[in-house]
Amino acid sequence: MDIVLNTEAPIAKRAVTRTIRIDADIEEHLKKLASAERLSVNALINNSLRRLVEWEIYAEKFGSVTFPTPLIKKIIDAVPEEKIVEIGEGPGKDFIKEFVQYRYNTLSAGNVLKAIDTIGSTYGRAFHAEYGTEGHKHVLILNHDKGLKWSMFHSALLTSIFKAIGIEIKTDVTEHQVIARMQF
Repeated sequence: MDIVLNTEAPIAKRAVTRTIRIDADIEEHLKKLASAERLSVNALINNSLRRLVEWEIYAEKFGSVTFPTPLIKKIIDAVPEEKIVEIGEGPGKDFIKEFVQYRYNTLSAGNVLKAIDTIGSTYGRAFHAEYGTEGHKHVLILNHDKGLKWSMFHSALLTSIFKAIGIEIKTDVTEHQVIARMQF
């Protein structure tokens, strides 16, 4: 079984020059953070603005909140296994579906995959997502370090969101990974 992951380099984006004024204390924080992260201040600002326009404005609109990972893990671990699937189905039917329609204007498999990457991987940091193909099937792999119940939760979430757009998926769940296979 060979899974081919998307390894294409990101497309270079056109840059524009803009002059802005920022508070002196923010400038100092930016310099320190950029140095610690081994980035230019410009790259740090660009990353921050990208997070704002790709995630923060939508997260606020949809009532998303941030919790420390150990707290989320404790909450999930406290839930009986038979309830995990029920809990995981909710965001797929509601939050993600509405987020995709609002953010991308169209509820499609490609846009759902973009949203999963944005919400769960890039900005939510709930898992690391990889996407590829296996023959004629699309494969989404979610890697995490939060245990079997976390995998069960995400399996139910993926199943419900793709079911909402008429796509059946098959998931394989392990303690630290969910592999979802679908055809569209």
